[in-house]
Amino acid sequence: YKQGWDVYIVVDHYGNCISTRIIKASLGSSQGHHALKIKDKEIQQLRDKIKDLEETMAEFQKANVALTESNKSLIQAVQKLQLDNDRYTHVLQTIQPHWVIRGSEVKITEEVLGKGSWGEIKVVMFRGT
Repeated sequence: YKQGWDVYIVVDHYGNCISTRIIKASLGSSQGHHALKIKDKEIQQLRDKIKDLEETMAEFQKANVALTESNKSLIQAVQKLQLDNDRYTHVLQTIQPHWVIRGSEVKITEEVLGKGSWGEIKVVMFRGT
């Protein structure tokens, strides 16, 4: 910094430097005062933008926490459903051989018991009876 030069530094509310500008102070006192007002207004606009962005970021963080909790609940529900599915699959596998009818155990005869619009009902032999 030298005499005859103006230094402008823009910082956020954390004290971090956002921008700097060094310009030759060739303006008269009223012009310099007007330029300072313009710069102060620009600084305030930047501070307002920073505040808005921080508020938006806080909202996103809250939403992220809520989504994370919801995701945990969904994962737990899926895990419970997988366990239930595994249990039911095991039960079905142990029961299934008793009620499964193989095509080789059934013999369809030509004797018709009845007819309808959907087809015929025929006599079948199951395991020889």
